[in-house]
Amino acid sequence: MRYILFIVAASALVLNGCALAQSRAGDDGRFSPSPLAQEPSDGTWKSGLTNRTFGAIEVPPARNGEILVIIAGGPASNQGQFWLPEQISLATALDLAKLSDTPRNIWVIEADGRAVKHRVLNQPRKELEQVRINHGSRIMVPWDRCFG
Repeated sequence: MRYILFIVAASALVLNGCALAQSRAGDDGRFSPSPLAQEPSDGTWKSGLTNRTFGAIEVPPARNGEILVIIAGGPASNQGQFWLPEQISLATALDLAKLSDTPRNIWVIEADGRAVKHRVLNQPRKELEQVRINHGSRIMVPWDRCFG
């Protein structure tokens, strides 16, 4: 009986730790959305518009040919605010983030709080390059592969 109780308690701790890692990758006040990332209209891209919203943020005006992109969360080694070329794609932004592990999904949150969830695991780079990032967008990379 004690053995079963120990197994249940240990499992709960492991699952709770995974949930904490995911929630820490969430909106901690540094992020807020802006206009939705532009997706191709040919119907091949597997992402979904959601009714999920995050807090809106104020962003400084775009610089000459550069936009502000905020990267944070989970397995992203490079996190923070970056001024990047206007025509940056999701693939390039994820390269900049230097992910230690590719998540199943990422969130692109616009400055006004609207969010789009994109599937990135096993997606061809060509499809990720079709998604354009807007000024003031936040890219949230959650820990969503806790057990592989």
